[in-house]
Amino acid sequence: MITINIYGTPPSDVQSLRTFAYSATTAILILSTLTLALRLFARIKLQSGLELDDYLMVAGYLVSLDPAITLYIMLAYGLGYHQWNLDHDTFVSWLKAYFALQRANQIALAFIKCSILVFYMRIFVTRPFKVAAWAIMAFTLLWAVVTWCINLTVCSPISYFWDKSIPGGKCASQQVTGAVAGALGALGDVLILGLPLTMLRGLKLNARKKVALSGIFLLGAFTCVASVVRIVEVSKAVPTDLPYTNANASTWTMMEMQVAIFSANLPSLAPLFGHFFRNKKGTTASSHINTSGQSRSKSGQRGPMGTHERKSVHLTSSDGFHRMSDDDLYAQSKVDSLRDMELGDRTALVNTEHGCSAGAKSPIETDAYELQTVRVQSGKR
Repeated sequence: MITINIYGTPPSDVQSLRTFAYSATTAILILSTLTLALRLFARIKLQSGLELDDYLMVAGYLVSLDPAITLYIMLAYGLGYHQWNLDHDTFVSWLKAYFALQRANQIALAFIKCSILVFYMRIFVTRPFKVAAWAIMAFTLLWAVVTWCINLTVCSPISYFWDKSIPGGKCASQQVTGAVAGALGALGDVLILGLPLTMLRGLKLNARKKVALSGIFLLGAFTCVASVVRIVEVSKAVPTDLPYTNANASTWTMMEMQVAIFSANLPSLAPLFGHFFRNKKGTTASSHINTSGQSRSKSGQRGPMGTHERKSVHLTSSDGFHRMSDDDLYAQSKVDSLRDMELGDRTALVNTEHGCSAGAKSPIETDAYELQTVRVQSGKR
């Protein structure tokens, strides 16, 4: 028996679609996992421990593994190939995996977005901000539940999604439901992105600090971009050739969640990198002081420093100070009265009364101080 493929050979970009799906999924999974692990390490080892936003992010990450694994299953069953190049059983298995992919992403995104909003509410403590954050959170949860229910019942009966031989079965247009759900999800992303930026305008910070803080909060723009790209790719899907035309859309569905996790974790890594830089500088400074002390000993120039001299003293990191002058010591006492520093530990040298950094030496340390200043100033409004 001779089988003739009347559709011809697959186009040349089939392999590239599969390559992109494999490489993008693997890369973003590694990045999101790594940043989450570093975030938890920083919170447990360098700060006061895990908070509600950390638990929500862990929950979002665990749920997001479902669609990530599902995408690998879809690749195993022919994602990126044309529908007519798959046998019937393989295509049915692919459709079941595709159905599962669309059921998990809303729940994962809801956890992730709620984590970001809770994190914001621990920085900006004013009542109007919290009311706005709770309203956006309610919108996000409502969007997730409604979208999940619509996707679950897009076909009646549900099994008609992968078995079109069922008599009387019907399905709604997935392009329409996907576009509407995606647009509402993107709206939520924009609201979350713009929420902290509205607070920066009223803070007593110079232009450089406002730009630095805006850059931290604008990391969420990556999620907005991923959401928009996903909407565009969903609109390209052709119902009669889903394994091929929906390859990029399926990939971006998974990537949207992992990009959100990655972007949300980055600001929480500031204390970790700040701690690393301070330790590195502390080692160098200690070596310099020891050498200087030996030189003074040989030259006979000994004696304690005056209490009003502007020289700096290096203390061990366990004391919580790092190259601090007398004014810095006073500033440190102010820092100790603040609770729950979000993006910096208590080695950040700040003057909360005058809004100036006394001893931050690296950009990451400075950003950590600036976010704490935001919290102090917003609490006074």
